[in-house]
Amino acid sequence: MKKDNGLLTGILMLIIGMFFLIIMSPDLGYIFTGKAKDVNKMIESGDEPKVRDTVSMEVDLIIDWYAELTSTRKGSRTTTYHCYARLDNGKIISITAKKDSKEFDKIDRLIRQTNAYYSGKSDIPPTPIKLEGTIRKIDSNVKGYYTTYASLMGYSSTDMYMITLDTSQYRIYHILCFGVIVFVTFLGGLFVFVELKDKKDKKDIAKAKIINTYVVDSNSDIDDYMNNN
Repeated sequence: MKKDNGLLTGILMLIIGMFFLIIMSPDLGYIFTGKAKDVNKMIESGDEPKVRDTVSMEVDLIIDWYAELTSTRKGSRTTTYHCYARLDNGKIISITAKKDSKEFDKIDRLIRQTNAYYSGKSDIPPTPIKLEGTIRKIDSNVKGYYTTYASLMGYSSTDMYMITLDTSQYRIYHILCFGVIVFVTFLGGLFVFVELKDKKDKKDIAKAKIINTYVVDSNSDIDDYMNNN
């Protein structure tokens, strides 16, 4: 019974591991090379940024913060800020940054430069910044703010990507997840191999016993015949 449970556990781990490996397949290039897809180059080639893509983007115009969201998880409070960025194709995309992060400081600096330049308070154009992160669906708690304020600025639904670049996702996060999944998959495959090999060995032993018994019994019959004659 325990052996069957071991086999089932191994098969289950193997299936789960393979399932998550397939899910993570779009991240493999980034995991092994560290190179994220460039959003503007994707757009130039006719591609579109998709949820779960790990991408980078260079932006020279970030309009403003449009929402602040504070969430509590396991007793820990996290505050994220959400802003508009304009891409090369003219569309706007949401960008998310955690408060007090390097990304937040870079974005906030560009927002102030953008406002100063376009309001005529400065003759110095904004300095472009490069951001990297994972494409996510816009949080339902800030989605309404995203569409409302974009509409006030004259953007229609066709001018907006309903996704956000989450800059809090780092390569180490992807590597750790991938490592755990590979380990689980390998362990599941090892369990299955060991259990199947054990079953085969037992069958071979059982078969050998039958043959051995048959041979011994046959010799015994011959000895009895020789002794009686």
